[in-house]
Amino acid sequence: MAQNRNREKHAIRWSVYDDGLRLWIDGEHIGTIPTNELLHLSHQALDVLRFTYGIGAEQKKAHD
Repeated sequence: MAQNRNREKHAIRWSVYDDGLRLWIDGEHIGTIPTNELLHLSHQALDVLRFTYGIGAEQKKAHD
């Protein structure tokens, strides 16, 4: 199980199971992202990262 170390007060933990990505905060299961939604979710997250920190961010600055 992975832990997000960016939040020391409320530990976010996650793990991938057959039914999807399960999320816990402070040991309490808060939800499951279904497997069929993970591809869409990861695509959106990567787009945000690309336009914030990657090549997309450099192109955006050039247009500003």
